Amino acid sequence: MRDLHFLHVELHDAVIDYVQSTPSGPSTTTFPTLFFCDLSFQSLATVWRFFDHLCLPVIEQLSIRLHTRPIELELESFLAGLPGACNHKSLFKILIAPCTYFEEDLPPYHIKFQHLRPLTVFANIRMLHLMIPCGVDLNERELLRLASSWPHLEVFALGEEELYPASSSITPGGFVQLLGLCRSLSRFSFVFDTHDYTHIPQGHPWNGLGTAKNRDAEIRVLNSVIEEESVEALGNFFQVAPFPKFELVFGKGPLACENALGGEAEIVTLPEDSASQCCS
Repeated sequence: MRDLHFLHVELHDAVIDYVQSTPSGPSTTTFPTLFFCDLSFQSLATVWRFFDHLCLPVIEQLSIRLHTRPIELELESFLAGLPGACNHKSLFKILIAPCTYFEEDLPPYHIKFQHLRPLTVFANIRMLHLMIPCGVDLNERELLRLASSWPHLEVFALGEEELYPASSSITPGGFVQLLGLCRSLSRFSFVFDTHDYTHIPQGHPWNGLGTAKNRDAEIRVLNSVIEEESVEALGNFFQVAPFPKFELVFGKGPLACENALGGEAEIVTLPEDSASQCCS
């Protein structure tokens, strides 16, 4: 066990119940060289009970597959406890995803700043991907506060299933600030607020951010409502995005770019130095 680098575990809740009910009780196991932990469990609450008996001093990647959608309290408790279970400097990937489609008819909730704030201790985080069918309640100020703690962030995607509309958004100007904080960001999923965005600021709209060579970007604006009067300015804004290859992906919500783009789903690819029109 001392030389183990990868651990894959699939357990049913009943197994954890049985282990914890044994007379001797469960013990804590240390994996001093474990870098990648891949778990497939019934619920997020059971994952945390499993974590109670692990010591992961050098863990880098944490991948969790669930059979049931976590309720808000489960998610909040798990994220709050993660800094006590994982190394603050080594962990760079957190992925929570479903094993199968969640069919439970559970009350909707939103991922909030209070849920994510404990993760700011992980200064080297590169991927935060929570594929949980819920909304996102983060305003621009809160999003930028989180980003300031994750300068190496490459992937930021929350609630991508889009079963519930996000109640938060980021402006084009806020997105530029975000890229200034996270210079390696290449995949970003969030709602854009284009209200009253009818012209780009004077000078370069990306504030001099240089082209990220050898790195493609995929920006998912989910079910953003793109105001018709904002199309031209938004097109100019993204036309000079500092990426060699850039994809702007609109979601499938009923209002997603409905008026401006005439469709429910759009993918706009901008190669470097492209002269093609954006958002048309």
